[in-house]
Amino acid sequence: MMPTKTTHQSGFSLLEIIIAIAITLVITIAGVSALNKVQELSSVIAQRSDMQLNARSAFNYLASDISLAGTGLPFGGVALPVVGVNPPTYGSLFSTCCTAFRNDSNGNPFLYAAEGGWSYPPHLGSIDHLPQPLITVSYLDTDVSTEGGLASASCGPPPVPPMVLDQFWPSLVAPFTKSATVTDVAQGVKIKFNDCVDITDPTDPSNALKIGDALLVCATNCAVGIITDLPGGNAVLLKSGDALHLNQPTVALGNIQAMRVAGNYPAIISATRIKIVTYFLDPDAGVDGIKGTSDDGPPFRLMRRVNAGNPVVLAENILDLQVSYDLYDDSSASQTAGEQNPLNIVPNLIRNVNLFVTVRSPMPNAKGAYQGMSLATSVSPRNLSYHNRYQ
Repeated sequence: MMPTKTTHQSGFSLLEIIIAIAITLVITIAGVSALNKVQELSSVIAQRSDMQLNARSAFNYLASDISLAGTGLPFGGVALPVVGVNPPTYGSLFSTCCTAFRNDSNGNPFLYAAEGGWSYPPHLGSIDHLPQPLITVSYLDTDVSTEGGLASASCGPPPVPPMVLDQFWPSLVAPFTKSATVTDVAQGVKIKFNDCVDITDPTDPSNALKIGDALLVCATNCAVGIITDLPGGNAVLLKSGDALHLNQPTVALGNIQAMRVAGNYPAIISATRIKIVTYFLDPDAGVDGIKGTSDDGPPFRLMRRVNAGNPVVLAENILDLQVSYDLYDDSSASQTAGEQNPLNIVPNLIRNVNLFVTVRSPMPNAKGAYQGMSLATSVSPRNLSYHNRYQ
């Protein structure tokens, strides 16, 4: 009988198993690390895209408004009420510092095409630690007609303007300036738009005249007021108590009542809807959760307020937004570049507006650090950069 042959099968040794596990771990760790890198890179790209979107959103609105500054306004600005219970103001709704309209050489407040405001974010050493306005620009509302929309509301042709409101684009005056009749009412005036079918334009309410809109009313001189009520009959009321303190019927100068001659308003008066647009930075409330204290912000939210309306958020996570001005004086041929001190800015000398913004990412990275980026641009408002000095 033949003996049985035993076959031995060799397995992995302990050393081989350890080496295999080690190699697997290395490959796994490398794969996880690569995946983390990809995810981190994807997050970086997404956050940089978000930062660019924030910065460009801020610039787009600012540049658009600044480029229109002065359109449709009398060159040199419009006088505002010089005395009253509350001075005419613009700005951030709740700041007590630096919101008054600039004064002319005689110390009277004026509505200019562009006003300095403060160039830096809210100063922690300021009076109230609250947002300060960066820049305010004013111009004719060229989006829709004064009577409330080109699509359905209809008005008769306007009269020949008693004065050229805009010396570069006089053709803009006709479509957007309407004949009006002004009468006194308690605490203000009533302005009735002549030959209009419906100034409220129910088919297009976003374009209709509404409470809070600003009107430029002109005869031989001009004044600005804020709509406070819509009584019907194609009329609007401009009474005292508006948010910007522009309707002050009891003062001597700078209001619509000052347009009266021998107690009567001129027979030919035009009324034009304008935009008074203020930009400001709104800070975080800080650790204490109370806005107006020294721990407020950053980051900031860029806010845009039109006339007496509510401010809206345009961009978030802003660390810094600076506005500076290039000034040029025709009379002396002197010029100043990059002026940032609002006390030195003469609105009628502004020829160029420079913008600089720094934004941060909305979320920190794994190490707790935020990304940041800065953008800069420059805008030359047509009505401020060029004007006919021989008129």
